[in-house]
Amino acid sequence: MGDVDVFRVPYRTTDGTADTLLCDLGLSIDPNVLEIQEEDINFDGIPDVQIRVGYNDVYFDCEGQKVFYCTQYNYIGYLWNQTEGHFDLVEDYETIYGPEIYKDSLCIWATDYFNFDDSIVITHNKWQWVDGNLMITNSFKE
Repeated sequence: MGDVDVFRVPYRTTDGTADTLLCDLGLSIDPNVLEIQEEDINFDGIPDVQIRVGYNDVYFDCEGQKVFYCTQYNYIGYLWNQTEGHFDLVEDYETIYGPEIYKDSLCIWATDYFNFDDSIVITHNKWQWVDGNLMITNSFKE
């Protein structure tokens, strides 16, 4: 089976009618990476969709050898638009690697791993919805 670049996500509209979300990502996705999750990513009580579309492997150099450190998955997100009865793409959601959704605190935490001068820089980012926009509201480095 080859890479996937266009696929459909089935869902039900506000009035209960079956429909599909056509995802044309403009890039090919390994079907072993592709994962579709129903998740309330904006904490409004209505299920949204996040789709795992890719990953980055982070390596660092240890005594002349490249050592694997971790895999970061990235997702695209779609919010359910209750008024219009369809999904809307969340701009820049794919920049949140491995989003961990915390419904109790209404936030999304993500950890970024970067190789900088052969050492790993780990940054933890807290994302929250502010006036309808998803933004980093707290960040710290290890």
